[in-house]
This record gives sequence, structure tokens and C-alpha cells, in this order.
Amino acid sequence: KFYQLMASVDALIAANARGRGLPSADADSYFELVQRNAGMAGGLGEVLDSSQLMYIAVRLWSTAEKLGGRELCSILNAAIRDDDPALSTHVAVVSRAINAHCVTGSACAHVRWPAANMTYRGSAMPRALRAFFVTGKQYRAPMFVATSIHQTVAEDFMLRLEPASAEQVPSHQEPVLFTFHFDASLPEKQRCVHVNFIDRNDGTVGKEDEFLFAPYSAFTVRTVHWQAMALVNESIVRPHRIELDVVPDNTRVPLDLPLAPWC
Repeated sequence: KFYQLMASVDALIAANARGRGLPSADADSYFELVQRNAGMAGGLGEVLDSSQLMYIAVRLWSTAEKLGGRELCSILNAAIRDDDPALSTHVAVVSRAINAHCVTGSACAHVRWPAANMTYRGSAMPRALRAFFVTGKQYRAPMFVATSIHQTVAEDFMLRLEPASAEQVPSHQEPVLFTFHFDASLPEKQRCVHVNFIDRNDGTVGKEDEFLFAPYSAFTVRTVHWQAMALVNESIVRPHRIELDVVPDNTRVPLDLPLAPWC
């Protein structure tokens, strides 16, 4: 139900604000803003029809509005990673609504499949966590993983990152480009049944051509290339590079795979 989804979104926002020492009034205003934007963009059809609730959830996920510098997608992913029992019900409600779009199953076609069978993600990874990513390792990502069909979108994200420094927490967060490879030998509907194209938003974000993986999606490290000095700016694009093979079906690999410390 719409009201249940919104109650859980409100609870996650409020908890995040408390944890960061932000005023509760700011959290209330932020919730009202993202709720209004998603509802207006989706219209009464999405608000009143429970079968379309996943579209409201996707609009909430994709909002560019921020609370204390963080978008709602970051707030939700932090709650998934923290795994706080007090918030588990709210995390489950919101995640289930988004997963209704992401987890397509073999009987459902994606809105659009990446022509090159690859997507990209730009991130900043602490230097100390490099050791986790070794060729051949299979792991799960304990969060929703947003990727784009365009490498330039990932590069633009890395351009907005702060330079790596010892003052960061965690320290020395260096630019890294993840490339996700889908198995082109499989029929399109079977290349990955827990990812889907984000085909709508709340009107606050530009065109990112996003493919979103469900939480705890599994990947296998294909190759890793560490730069002597990773750097991304207006004139240099030299990030660390991690190439991943996408597991087509999360249910066909062990549940107890190691969890990535960074995604």
C-alpha cells in the first residue's frame, strides 16, 4: 500500500537524520518534498493502484533531492548495509517495492537492454579495501547497485568526487570504474533476472540511463587493474578499473558468499 511505503520511507529518513545530528524538521521537510515529487510525477494511477507501487518506489529511489548532502538512494543503501534490526522492517518494505521492478524473472522483458551487454559504475573506493577484489572472487553486494549503460555517466560521477586524502572517512577514497559484463550467449531475458532499466523518475534528475541491481546481487571479478596514482579530472581519466561478470540469477549461487566492503 502507498501509505505503508511512505511510512517506511519517512522512518528511514528520520533515522538517518538522527544518526547525523540533523534537525527533525529538516527530515520532515525532506520527506514531504520527495513524497510530493514522486506522487505528482506518478499521478493518481500510480498512487492508488497497488500494482503500480513499484513505480512510485523507483521515482523515490531516483530523486536528486538531498537531505544534508545525501540523496534518498544513499540513505536507503546505508540502512541496508548497516543492517540495524530496528529499521529492518522499513528497509524490507522499501526494498521490496523497488525489487518489484528490478527482479524481473525470466518471463518479463527489460525495458531496454544495453546494446554492448555492459554497464558502468563510477565510485570512490578506500585504498585499504583493494585486497578484497581479486580475479576469480565471487561476492554479493549488500546494497542496490546503480549502473549506467554509458561509461561517460560513470566518469561524470567520478569527476564530482573529492580528491583522495588521509582526512576522508574512510581515508584515501580513490576513483574506481566498475564495468559489469552480462553473458551475451544467453537469451536477453536470462542474462540477469535481478536488474532492470530505470525508466522513470520524479522529475529532478537528468537522463542517466540507469540499470539498477537488486541488493545482494552476485558478481564475479573478471580482472582488476590498479593505477599507480588513480586520478579523474577534466583532463585526465585514470581510475582504477574492476571488470565484473554478472551472475544471471542470484538464486543459483551460495547464499553465504562474502559481502563486498565497497561497491
